[in-house]
Amino acid sequence: MLELGGEPLISRTARLIEPLGTEVTAVGSPERYSPLGLRAIADQKNGVGQGIEAVRTPLVGIATSLHATVSPWNLILSCDLPYLTAAGFDWLLARAADSKARIVMSRSSHRLELLAAVYRRECAAPIANCSTLRERVRRARITQTAYGSI
Repeated sequence: MLELGGEPLISRTARLIEPLGTEVTAVGSPERYSPLGLRAIADQKNGVGQGIEAVRTPLVGIATSLHATVSPWNLILSCDLPYLTAAGFDWLLARAADSKARIVMSRSSHRLELLAAVYRRECAAPIANCSTLRERVRRARITQTAYGSI
């Protein structure tokens, strides 16, 4: 709900995505996001079906969204990225359309951006079953090797 210029960042992100003609869904509390006019699905608190108690990581949110979708490709974005642009989405989506990869991910100067990426729906199970969730690691670093093997 962090605001930039008087607007919650999540609302700004949703507004940027809407022209793509797809449904925008927030992963989180429906009670929190529905007043903003956003469709929301709750994080799967049990670690996406793996019997893990209340693990909350970006990977759980990604797996939750991929389990809930019927679209083959899914643009997954963090709601706290203030410098997102429509041109950036176009760049990611164009690369996804031309790719046989399961994930097309942007890279900053420091790391791969798992929350500014396009994921194929079939990544849900490998992400949900990854050792990071089983070991309750709160923050995952995905290396090029790790994302290439999904």
